[in-house]
Amino acid sequence: MRIRFTFTVRFIDSVSGLELPSPSFVESSKLTEEDLDTYLDSEVADEGVVGGEVYLTRDDGDARLEVYYWHPGPPSSQLVESLRVYTVAQIEDGVGEGGFEFNCDNKRLLVVANTDQSALVEVNEDGREVLGPPRIAIAARDGGLQSLAAGIEAEPQFIDRLHQGCSGLHLAILYGHPNAVRLLLVSGANPNVIDSQGITPLEACALSNSLDDEQSREVGRMLLDAGANPQHHAPDGESARSYAESRGKKQMAAML
Repeated sequence: MRIRFTFTVRFIDSVSGLELPSPSFVESSKLTEEDLDTYLDSEVADEGVVGGEVYLTRDDGDARLEVYYWHPGPPSSQLVESLRVYTVAQIEDGVGEGGFEFNCDNKRLLVVANTDQSALVEVNEDGREVLGPPRIAIAARDGGLQSLAAGIEAEPQFIDRLHQGCSGLHLAILYGHPNAVRLLLVSGANPNVIDSQGITPLEACALSNSLDDEQSREVGRMLLDAGANPQHHAPDGESARSYAESRGKKQMAAML
């Protein structure tokens, strides 16, 4: 099921700060590279909500900002309200703070949603298939070995499925569960799987605040033994070793 929130908008000149008339545009434009579901509260994300795609559209001549989410089935009114509150917060103080950049007719404009007005909410079936909540990733994040083993047995094909931008392996590392990491690896999890930020599990290990230096070395060794590539570089040019050095994880850095 698709959940759509629609807001009226204003256009601001990014140079002068003055409000401008709505420009002419025909095609819808996606305003963010990253979807909003990455930052959802776990209680909402764990229900299987995905998306959070932000678009500038035109409806009957009027410009609109539309945010799309998808859910495996009919959402409860409580879930829709939680998404509405979250979406407004993201537009006002998160990814949309100050307005969304939009280039039109060689001008850089800011699209500002009128969140002080009630959003139009629409829930309908648009034919998109949405998988249920990712059992493996959720169990890995929570560190429950019994539920993790059950999830792997039931859905082994989804062992590397991302949840809020992270695989189960990333989540087990970021939340400090070495035993969950071990179980995932012996069950066939990809030690080089990339998250939505372009980070590998080995790099996540170096960055994790939930693992101290010794634990990071231990988990890093598990990953290397499973075939992790220590030469990979993240989008910012850093590697697992440089991350470890910057975090003061000397044992892990020496191992790499």
